[in-house]
Amino acid sequence: MSNGNHVGELALSSIILIHPAGPDRNALASLLGAEVQNLVAVSASDALRQELAAAPELSEPLLFVIHEDACETLANAEFLKGHPVYVLGCEKSVSIPTLQQRFAIPYFPVDVLTALRTQFSSAHLLRAPERPTPHGALLPDAATGELLRALAHGLKNPLAGADGWLQLLMQTRSSADESSRPLRQVRGELQRLTSMLHAMALLGSVPSGPAPEAELVGLLQARRRDAEAESYPLKWDVSAQRLPVRADPAVLDTALKLLIGSFLDERTRVRELELSAHVLPHGVAIVLREQGDLLKPLQHPAGSLAALLHDVRPARALAWALLVKCAEDCGGAVAVQHHDGCTTLQLTLRHAEGHAESSE
Repeated sequence: MSNGNHVGELALSSIILIHPAGPDRNALASLLGAEVQNLVAVSASDALRQELAAAPELSEPLLFVIHEDACETLANAEFLKGHPVYVLGCEKSVSIPTLQQRFAIPYFPVDVLTALRTQFSSAHLLRAPERPTPHGALLPDAATGELLRALAHGLKNPLAGADGWLQLLMQTRSSADESSRPLRQVRGELQRLTSMLHAMALLGSVPSGPAPEAELVGLLQARRRDAEAESYPLKWDVSAQRLPVRADPAVLDTALKLLIGSFLDERTRVRELELSAHVLPHGVAIVLREQGDLLKPLQHPAGSLAALLHDVRPARALAWALLVKCAEDCGGAVAVQHHDGCTTLQLTLRHAEGHAESSE
């Protein structure tokens, strides 16, 4: 799937979104962009007119989704003629002959997507992107991703409030107070839930634009400190000072945090754990090797995240799904192998632009 930045790149299965810039447009563009080959999002009709004037002949059909604030200047726009139009907002008068449907504000992006699917699925205007790797089924579709983000957002605030009250309660007690330890444990569980909610939101997100850059050494060192804080003997083999890779740092950091944390929760079942990073000709390999079998179910993971949750702990299942997302979004690869009581997870990521290293 390619999201075109210019109108001239549009082809069949394309949507033009005219919407004021902001979080609402970003959310809708992410959802629609995951469903079509090309999505063009502009803030005003004038910007689109400029692109159309310089663009070659467009492949049809085109579909327009327009915020009502932009409709006043579009009533007689030549580029709308013959193309279906959906309008976001029901307050202002709209005079567009090809108007199909209007959505009340505030609108839900998933409702817009459902309406488009209902009308245009038979014409194959909308189609889901193909997942190039065998693990693609673990990742949610656009509608499920929207649901994950909404749930994570709705639950985050109550958990943050509970955590704040716990902190205040802990400040009223000395460290020698018998109730201090259970309060710390409760707060730890709240923080664990918050991390998993954050993972759900990231799992439901849709990448836009070129792959971002993550500084891998810093992310790995943070996980090493987590193990040291828990007095966990994590072996370490990262000699490089900097390893810039193509990856969303939030996705990669959350995945590693959940993954290492899941081992800390079951430390008695792991004889040895080693974290390393190795430079390859075209990328970097992150390797997590355990003397045990906690990672073994991921060698041949279940076909969906729901099924995987029956085989491994929730934190580890979410971490694996995020690693798969990280690999797919940024052109990497992830795999697990088990041999003679040793299980190895390897995530391979491409070098960041301009930071290619020679093989060691």
